[in-house]
Amino acid sequence: MDFERLGHTMGANDALRIMTDAAEAQILKAHAEIHKANSEILQGNAEIERLSNVIGNLETKLAVETMHAAGLLAQVRALKAELVKVAPNHPIFTKTGKAYVSGPQTKLGVSYDEGFDAKGRELGIPDFAKYRKIAK
Repeated sequence: MDFERLGHTMGANDALRIMTDAAEAQILKAHAEIHKANSEILQGNAEIERLSNVIGNLETKLAVETMHAAGLLAQVRALKAELVKVAPNHPIFTKTGKAYVSGPQTKLGVSYDEGFDAKGRELGIPDFAKYRKIAK
């Protein structure tokens, strides 16, 4: 019997077992890291879904508010047209001496600016006036 060869074979088997055990430990560690990463991805996907729903709801609310503003604007234009017919010199049409790009500012325009600014302050929007046209 070749004991030297047998010793080499047994040593190689021991080394192979040690390497296999180390590799299996690394595989288990990698599986745990993958499981953790998959869990984080699932949580991230759930948060994305939740935020997508929030955005969708906000887009719908914004659309409804935009439609409401369009309806109110139509009412104001109709009322203004009727007021011009019956009282063209009404004080609400008095020019302030300032002008928007689209034309002279009247007291009616001032009432819009004041209402806009008051709501901006109420909502705590910094520098709210930059979101409306300014008469100069």
